[in-house]
Amino acid sequence: MPRGRPKAGPEVLVLPIMHPAAILRGQWGHDPFQIVFLENARKVYEGEEKLLDIEQPLPGERVLRSIPEIEEYVRWAEAARPTLACDIETAGESLTCIGFCDIETEQPVVIPYRNSGMGYWFGARTPQVDQLVGRILANPEIRLVFQNGATFDIPMLERLGWRVEGYEDDTLIMHRNCYPEAPAALEFLGIVYGGLPAWKWLSSPDEGEGK
Repeated sequence: MPRGRPKAGPEVLVLPIMHPAAILRGQWGHDPFQIVFLENARKVYEGEEKLLDIEQPLPGERVLRSIPEIEEYVRWAEAARPTLACDIETAGESLTCIGFCDIETEQPVVIPYRNSGMGYWFGARTPQVDQLVGRILANPEIRLVFQNGATFDIPMLERLGWRVEGYEDDTLIMHRNCYPEAPAALEFLGIVYGGLPAWKWLSSPDEGEGK
């Protein structure tokens, strides 16, 4: 047996896929995506795509932490009339943040609402932010794409006082129409369609709000 610390070898990248035996035992809904996982592995191996570090912000991501930043974004959206992906995070009946992403440029922004159980905005700034967010949601010329928006996001936003007029499509419904037996959670869709790594393991049920 050689002594001492082994020499560092070449970096090994592991991209997991569903085990074929698991599919044969009844998880047939996963079967169409085996080829997707293998194709993603090929693209990474040949340098066509790079793996994102899910613990780091997405390229170009911005957290809008001031009224002027939100005003600037709303003015841009009203002028450009883009198609935006829209997603919310909640704690009970409270909104913790809302995110928008221009589908064409893949540039996301996040507007925080709560952090560690406290409101992010105070005093007159809270209704200001509500009004600015409402200008995007209620503008029918700004098309919005949700994930499970019809049964969760939009009803929640309407309970909080906003009108959603630009509802264009829903990734969950589109995916279900094509693959009714497959999983339809956002993380699964992000992996198979966006080539993203899994990210749900980064949080746990006992983590504090806003982590």
